[in-house]
Amino acid sequence: MKKSTKALIAGGIGVALLVGGASTVAFWTDEESGGDGVITAGTLELGTPAGGGWEISHAGDGSGAATDPVAFTPASDQIVPGDILTYTQDIPVTLEGENIAAQFDGAIDVTAAGGEANDAALAEALETEDLAATGITGATGDLSFDNGKLTGEGTGNVEVTTTVNFPWGAEGDYNPAKLGSLNFAVDYTLTQVPGN
Repeated sequence: MKKSTKALIAGGIGVALLVGGASTVAFWTDEESGGDGVITAGTLELGTPAGGGWEISHAGDGSGAATDPVAFTPASDQIVPGDILTYTQDIPVTLEGENIAAQFDGAIDVTAAGGEANDAALAEALETEDLAATGITGATGDLSFDNGKLTGEGTGNVEVTTTVNFPWGAEGDYNPAKLGSLNFAVDYTLTQVPGN
């Protein structure tokens, strides 16, 4: 009789364990964090343009070769029909980012210095060409330049040349422009483009 009682108790315990196991599951867990680091955005930036330099050459009526360029000082020198002015300036740029690329552009702004009619006539007579970004100097990192497009990370100076022509005209065409005075400015832009 004792044997059967023991067996029954053991069987009862076994049933209780099965019922308990079906309603609550006990197991071990552990947890860790990964992905250590800080995510930082890159940048592109134009620095303050370095002082530029003017040169002037003279093409006359355009039938022959222009003269060799010489230094030109806007504060004290004057232009006449047939002249070609060039302005060269270095523009500091900074690009940071794994896949950064940017297009360098600019727009020439020549406006009448005052409200005088001869200022407006001179502004009308001049022809401005698109600026030419010709290369980059002092580049650091892997910054490179090709046809106005900058790729890679680093700093450098984009070399820019702008051209202003005072074309030869028919007699009397430019008389109202005599003694005219103009403000000259260039607005530079650096715009992100796809890196590939």
